[in-house]
Amino acid sequence: LLHFSKASGSAVCRLAQAAGCTTWASDGNCGRRQREYADGPWWIPVSHAQSVWERSRFAYPDAIARMGSGRSNCSERLARAPQFHAVESTLPGGVPCPGFFTLAMLRPPLERMVSHSFELARWGLVRPRKQGFCSNYSHMRRLAPAVYDNYYHRVLLGERVLGLPPGAITSAHLAEAKRVLSSLQLVLLSNDAA
Repeated sequence: LLHFSKASGSAVCRLAQAAGCTTWASDGNCGRRQREYADGPWWIPVSHAQSVWERSRFAYPDAIARMGSGRSNCSERLARAPQFHAVESTLPGGVPCPGFFTLAMLRPPLERMVSHSFELARWGLVRPRKQGFCSNYSHMRRLAPAVYDNYYHRVLLGERVLGLPPGAITSAHLAEAKRVLSSLQLVLLSNDAA
């Protein structure tokens, strides 16, 4: 599962667990946060994290060159992963791993962004705490650029794109993201009535 944060990935994980698939944990989170995988959520640059807990749960390296270092490659993942494995940080290297059936759940971008805003506030990651936690879009985009600036493109294209500064995503990135998305075996829409 390519788990886009706030796009029903946890529900898909629980469904896989209910179907008897093995996962990393039984708590409804199918990702692996350990350094060799680094598949947990990457929502804020490490320089914005204010505690060890925030760095270990939500942060990605500020330096793009360091983002992918130490992450397991596809063959290592295939050899050690359980039957159902979720990647919430970014697609490793910006390509689906051969040997895995890769699916993704998409949610309308604005709907996902609003839900993500509430999630960031719930975990205390929005600073400074102002009325309603979010002062304005520009503030939120500076705080968590990966979440508020072309999030789907960044997750699909891997570490080299996730950490780009706000406004750096181009039409070439869009074309590449479309190519990567079309290479996934299954793409579902979270609010599709069909």
